Amino acid sequence: MSLPQPVLSFLAASFATFATQPYDVLRTYRQLNLFKTDFPTIALLKHIYKIYGPLGFMRGFTLRLIKRSLFSVITWYTYEVSK
Repeated sequence: MSLPQPVLSFLAASFATFATQPYDVLRTYRQLNLFKTDFPTIALLKHIYKIYGPLGFMRGFTLRLIKRSLFSVITWYTYEVSK
């Protein structure tokens, strides 16, 4: 017995969000250019860790999880219904 499609799409989106969140935080820092100089990636990682600790790489996770999971559920449900 398999799980319903909306549950599976929610789980997949949740896992993908969790796995990519640290990279998204780094990307956001780079795009916002919060520093006067261009930090190398290692220095940026150290800075985030120093200021926010290990959970600093998960900042914004909850909002991103809600957004991506709902989008995934709606998209896959619509696809399955329209087949």
